[in-house]
Amino acid sequence: MKLFLRQYGLIVFLSLVKFFITLFLPNPAFELHRDEYLYWDQGAHLAWGYMEVPPILGFLSYISRIFLSADSIWAVRIWGALFGALTVFMVGKMALKLRGGLFAQALAGGGILLGAYLRIHILFQANALDILVCTLICYEMIRYIQVSDKIYVDGGGINQPSWPARYYLLSIGLLTGLGVLGKYSVGFFLFGLFLGALLTLQRRIFRDPYFYGAILIAVCVAAPNLWWQYAHRFPVFHHFSELYDSQLGRLSPLVFLMNQVLLLFPVLIIWVSGLIWLLFSKTASPYRIFGFAYLGVIGLLVALHGKDYYALSAYPVLFAFGGVYLEKTTTYGWRSWLRPAMIVVPLVLAWFILPLAIPYRSPEKMTEACRNFKSLGLLKWEDDKDHALPQDYADMLGWEELTQKVAKAYNSCSPDVKRRIYIHCDNYGQVGALNFYGKKYGLPEAHSLNSSYILWAPVHPSVENILLISDHQLSAAKSAHFKSCIYTDSIVNPLAREKGTRIIFLSSPDSAATASFYAEGDSLKRLFTRDK
Repeated sequence: MKLFLRQYGLIVFLSLVKFFITLFLPNPAFELHRDEYLYWDQGAHLAWGYMEVPPILGFLSYISRIFLSADSIWAVRIWGALFGALTVFMVGKMALKLRGGLFAQALAGGGILLGAYLRIHILFQANALDILVCTLICYEMIRYIQVSDKIYVDGGGINQPSWPARYYLLSIGLLTGLGVLGKYSVGFFLFGLFLGALLTLQRRIFRDPYFYGAILIAVCVAAPNLWWQYAHRFPVFHHFSELYDSQLGRLSPLVFLMNQVLLLFPVLIIWVSGLIWLLFSKTASPYRIFGFAYLGVIGLLVALHGKDYYALSAYPVLFAFGGVYLEKTTTYGWRSWLRPAMIVVPLVLAWFILPLAIPYRSPEKMTEACRNFKSLGLLKWEDDKDHALPQDYADMLGWEELTQKVAKAYNSCSPDVKRRIYIHCDNYGQVGALNFYGKKYGLPEAHSLNSSYILWAPVHPSVENILLISDHQLSAAKSAHFKSCIYTDSIVNPLAREKGTRIIFLSSPDSAATASFYAEGDSLKRLFTRDK
């Protein structure tokens, strides 16, 4: 036990700090993000795939629903906190395996504790899982290199390898398969590793038959999702095409590169030191694959107009190497006096940008805190306009207000009318929020023809009365197809991205409106279903 605490005590402590900060620091006035409602609803529709992401988030949602709570924010966000804590632990363990001491572990773990990872890990999204899986792959690759090159180091001592080198390759194959089941963007990092292997001495891996065994394992693990994609006409490509048209196509490569500095600005010296050491130092030459892997990931994302945070999975390994390098270069002489600054300066910088990293104050106070970052373009939304809050924060507001107002409209109807109401939403955030809060307010299940809800919508439902949740004004031409069209309420929270969303009660649609509604649902379902 004493040996464990001596080696892992600091890593465990930093991991616990990460877990509790992530879970408890966000202000409760901020609700779930619109994406989280969608991913949470996947737990009620278990499958081997979804329109936006592979299946693991749905499985995790199902586990939380069974063992924790079906309508609690902490039950949703505990997974991001857990993945963040595990990432801190694995980065610290990487530093340890590279013969790093306590200072190296502190710097490596601090890289994940500070900066953009704060926001990533407060959300129930696949990004947190993707970062963890890529970190685990790097750890296994480090062990493979050490065993293959007989670099049996652990802390300051010399150990016998716990596994033959080939087992590390097979575990990488297993992790790759799980990564594909978590988020397809794991492929960006795998591309980087492949490129790094081609350009370094680690190209020997292509001569190892266990490398191809690892590929086979990865394919077998990912096979259920690959089959699901085939059975649904590969909606991942449809989703990416929509994403490219609406967002990615407008992203600037120069802004992407600038944001790589801004995302992890407090710990810039750590990952840059790690990258330089990997690329140019002779002592780090066995591990140079990771330096080229990082460059490969960045180059690929620039070419594809990827979002800036897609690259965050490439940084944890750089933090481990950067921590070890900075520890080695500050061990003796006057450089040892730099160590306190290397701890204090990142903390000060992290405190300065904390409003952008995590919504820890009330929404109104967060607007004041975020105002200072407007000139950096960090308050710009997808509409290319500046707003009072970052878009992610605005996406965490107004959802329970929406549910309360929908419930008010629903409960104002007679029991006979309520039995024949169909709640239909324009977008996945609206329907996900109504399903999350709805039971508390006595609402039936809501539906939509947006995102994965296309697959879950009932076939030819009764549409005698519709509660429509819409981002847009209903045109006179459309409202003419209903006996009555009553605007009951709208979202008024000025900071919510859903501000202005309308709640409209529509009764007795004519045959043309009903046929149009059925036709839209049928055509969308056929788009993602192969004929039997």
